[in-house]
Amino acid sequence: MAYRADIDGLRALAVLAVISFHLNFGVSGGFLGVDVFFVISGYLITRIIVAGIETEEFSILEFYARRARRILPALISTILASSIAAGAILDPPELIAFEKSVIAAVLFCGNIHFFAVSGYFAPASETIPLLHLWSLGIEEQFYILFPALALIGERFSRNLFMIVLGALCAISLAASQLMLATDPPAAFYLLPFRGFALLLGCLIALAAARPLCKSDLGAHAAALAGAALVIVPIITFGPSTRYPGLAAAVPSLGAALIILSGEARSTFICKLLSQRILVGIGKISYSLYLVHWPVIVFGTRLFPSASPTGFGLSSFAISFLLALFNYRFIERPFRQGARLRSSARTLAISAAAIACFCGVSAWTIHTGGFAAETDEKIKRVLAFENYDHDRLYRDRECYLSADQDFSLASMAGCLPRGTGPSALLWGDSHAVHLYPGLNPAFEKEGFSLGVLTASACAPIVAYQTPARPKCTAFNEHALKAILSLRPSIVILSARWPTDEASLSLLDRTVAMLARAGIKVVVLGESPLYKHDVPLIMAKRLQEGDTSRLAKGGADLELDFLRWSDRTLSARFANREEVRYVSVMHALCPNDDCPLTDDGGSPVHFDTAHLTKEGSILFAKVLAPLILH
Repeated sequence: MAYRADIDGLRALAVLAVISFHLNFGVSGGFLGVDVFFVISGYLITRIIVAGIETEEFSILEFYARRARRILPALISTILASSIAAGAILDPPELIAFEKSVIAAVLFCGNIHFFAVSGYFAPASETIPLLHLWSLGIEEQFYILFPALALIGERFSRNLFMIVLGALCAISLAASQLMLATDPPAAFYLLPFRGFALLLGCLIALAAARPLCKSDLGAHAAALAGAALVIVPIITFGPSTRYPGLAAAVPSLGAALIILSGEARSTFICKLLSQRILVGIGKISYSLYLVHWPVIVFGTRLFPSASPTGFGLSSFAISFLLALFNYRFIERPFRQGARLRSSARTLAISAAAIACFCGVSAWTIHTGGFAAETDEKIKRVLAFENYDHDRLYRDRECYLSADQDFSLASMAGCLPRGTGPSALLWGDSHAVHLYPGLNPAFEKEGFSLGVLTASACAPIVAYQTPARPKCTAFNEHALKAILSLRPSIVILSARWPTDEASLSLLDRTVAMLARAGIKVVVLGESPLYKHDVPLIMAKRLQEGDTSRLAKGGADLELDFLRWSDRTLSARFANREEVRYVSVMHALCPNDDCPLTDDGGSPVHFDTAHLTKEGSILFAKVLAPLILH
């Protein structure tokens, strides 16, 4: 198969888009670069397999040996370096989670692992060093399945094989789009819902031998259309885009058009992508993709107060240098030198390396992340990293998960009881985490408190969020239930969206409640930290800085909190039909929030959500402001 420099240039575009997105360089749709990679992978793998079949030289064993030579050396070096950093930087609970991800990554099921541990209370993505290896899991799972299918298809009929691949591609895309309405994480992480991009690459590889672009004009037009389909979404799509589904199909189709048109003619886009600097970046793109995310995660951990611009530029430079080193001294030598070894030996060495990683990681997990070497006070604080909040938050009963539909019958036990005055807490996790403390506080004042909450679902009628497709329906049903119950007070609390459209909808929601004669209280943003509070406390204990254990001001996300509080206060403060309570002003004078209660227990178990002790502490301050 002839080398194509423009494909390396396309790789460069894809990896730069991904890194720019992760470093917040203003490329809001940079995550689409992964879909471009998938198309390229499907194309190249199919060309390799088909070429081997046509010359009767294809061997499944040799195919997997080539994949091992291509993928494992750079991957293993990256995981090894990340493991050393993790052992030096991470605390025991984090180290255990890291080692589990190592096992998943080397067994090429990182996507399945991260899907299994995903959820609203999962660690933030920017704290998971190997999270980006989910995409490698998808590619490797595809490589395991596709060769056998290609062998069967090519030996029967290429036309029939293309029809089958086209059907599978269409089914995968349709399933991905449909899954966005019920389980977005599954659509994002799992092969059946991401396979369409890889299959599209396979289809263009099989079609490449046919003169689809019969003229220079047609080839140039296809290439320009492809470039537009890749670049425009990368610039204009963003976190609010319903993705993957059809959104991922756009850049995938664009990449396919660029590759296919370049197969037929040397187009302007092909020449542009073949520029030396882009080809050079494309050659190291695999190593660059591997190293950039651990650099960002560990760098953020070590330098939490660094300026975004300085941190971004430094991270990019360090990633580039590490990628050059990885490519020059590990990836390329192993790939080229390993050709002298037999396929069986290559696979045996690969299996041994994988077994070693799995063994060391399993041993680290067994030791509790070396927790025995940890001071007892630190160990007690870190135990809150595994806080069991399900019963406290009445999970899947009064606090619905993303897959649950609202049912008044099933949530009957969450509603206010008795004949006296009642109140109802409506919102997301930032509402339900106040319930354990507010409930007894309200009872003392003669109020019965109910709760209607759903994960990542702000209490705003008609509010839509791609991450929680059932949020809109939940809020509609919740409003109907509230208007029929007519509680004396409705308390709205959430991780508030502060865009104008959402605030206007919140205004309408408040107005509907007020017209029903219900007292409405909007609680402002709760404290949000840069790192999990137990980790902040553990670090201070390790440094002997016990004087600041009860004060978290330096670790707060102050820019966001101040912006949110100003925005909500300007909208809802000093109005007759609604009372606005600034949680930050009430709990955090001078922007210094409590990290612990009087007994030394962490107030939060992650970056924001309250423990039982924290909920009681917050309720002592907030209950009087709500009721009086």
